[in-house]
Amino acid sequence: MPGLIDLHTHLTFLDNADAGNIYSNSLVSGAEAAMRGQRRMAIELQSGVTSVRDVGSHGDAPFVLKRLQASGAIPGPRVFAAGQLITQTGGHAALHAIRLGGVENPNAMVRTASGPDSWREAVRAQFAQGADLIKLASEYSQAEIDAAVDEAHSLGLPVTVDAETRYIDMAIEAGVDSIEHPLPRSDEAVARMAKRGIASVPTLVPYRIITRSSGGYYGSTSRRFELNEDTILQMGRKLRRAGVKMGIGLDLIGDWPEYMPGAYIDELNGFTQLGFSKSEALVAATKTSAEILRMGDRLGTIEVGKLADIIVVGGNPDQDFQALRQVETAFVNGRLMLKEGRLFLAGHEEKSMPEKK
Repeated sequence: MPGLIDLHTHLTFLDNADAGNIYSNSLVSGAEAAMRGQRRMAIELQSGVTSVRDVGSHGDAPFVLKRLQASGAIPGPRVFAAGQLITQTGGHAALHAIRLGGVENPNAMVRTASGPDSWREAVRAQFAQGADLIKLASEYSQAEIDAAVDEAHSLGLPVTVDAETRYIDMAIEAGVDSIEHPLPRSDEAVARMAKRGIASVPTLVPYRIITRSSGGYYGSTSRRFELNEDTILQMGRKLRRAGVKMGIGLDLIGDWPEYMPGAYIDELNGFTQLGFSKSEALVAATKTSAEILRMGDRLGTIEVGKLADIIVVGGNPDQDFQALRQVETAFVNGRLMLKEGRLFLAGHEEKSMPEKK
């Protein structure tokens, strides 16, 4: 079957006991971040994921991982990298950009901006490193997100946004390409998303993890609302009924990647609760997610002329998602990356020493 796609990753996010310590996450070096990213890429690949969209990681680490994977130096899914998440000064996740002492860390996973020109410059900085897309997060003014989206689109980059309520309204007005999470928004906003072709990556799993462990989501400084599992599913159903294109993304931060492949299976099961059949959920995980990546002509289905991102599983996932627990083989771009469930890296081929002339 086609390889699965995860549209919402943070490959370099802390995964140890300090995962909840914002300052620890802002102090990570680029080298450490890249090493951590390799581990997360391995988990994704062993779970059948052959493409990931990284929507906020440390400094140049996601671009390093992207290049190393593409060259065959490390096994893992292909990486579509946004670079740093961009938010306003004091916005969502802004503390991840701050070192102790209040100085912003250029290697952080978040970059803050203030004013339209600053937002444009932040977009250009990600483009200069090789970004495949731009990730924005509330909060922002209309002028700021207008500038960021205009700049990204002028550079040929799609934009996804992490936002809620009136910030979703602003994002729609600015013309973003997709919106992350099942966060609150009006029925009018849902209808406008459908009309304008703005996709949704609802990331049901992280909010299900939170609500199941604590009984609900009770907000934060930058997220001033409450959610429970019912409201999460209600929002997803509204998006589905409106005809919004929906893809699969997991947003597994901290130690949550250890829940794989169960977390991916849980997201697929969540989609069936939104009204998708099992087959339709798998299409969302492959074909539709490839379209959201703007790679629908290259990925997402097994067809002549497309890239050979293929997995072999021990069962029929269109009948039972549990078959995805048995990923036996994975090819990425025709290159064997997983063999008998284990990571596979082609062996070293000796080159001849130069002869004396």
